Amino acid sequence: MTRNRLPARRPCETFNFQLSGLSYTASVGFDTKGQPAEIFLGAGKAGTHLAVATQEAAIITSLALQYGVPLQVLRSSALRAENGTAEGSVGFLIDAICKRLEAKEPKELDQP
Repeated sequence: MTRNRLPARRPCETFNFQLSGLSYTASVGFDTKGQPAEIFLGAGKAGTHLAVATQEAAIITSLALQYGVPLQVLRSSALRAENGTAEGSVGFLIDAICKRLEAKEPKELDQP
């Protein structure tokens, strides 16, 4: 299996979100085809268990993306509440990425 190495300069989108009373900052880096290829996720004070666990989860998710694991596979692996919402920060972020990508897809025109 080969890792998709990313160019030094690439598009990136940064945004904030809240989950379970915690504030997160997320950045999503895109490959040359416009697909998510890395994520950065920060929460809590530097050096705390929350900060370390959040960063580590983002690194592992980024490696999975770069080794070709489809975003939808990662999405379906996220822990979910009974109502279907992601319970963890990475699952929540992946849901947000998928929703943003879906919003950017061109819609087919309705035929009369």
